[in-house]
Amino acid sequence: MSEVARLNQKKIIFKQLLQEANAPIICVDAALRIISWNRITETITNFSLSEVSGKNLVEEIIDLGSQDSVRKILRVPSREIEKS
Repeated sequence: MSEVARLNQKKIIFKQLLQEANAPIICVDAALRIISWNRITETITNFSLSEVSGKNLVEEIIDLGSQDSVRKILRVPSREIEKS
């Protein structure tokens, strides 16, 4: 089996694990834009992946009252801190 085929097989397995997990899983890029999330997350949030893909997790999905706490957990500075 070629290296490309092995990597493709691992990618398929990862996607299956992501979707079949019994816990919410959210994949974001370095700027916290949503890349993917699983079915459990869709159930909890009532948003499909197509509705949120590319949106900033903290600024557009998390309610305003929880954003600072989530930023602290993720160690992402708030916009006010970035401006200073």
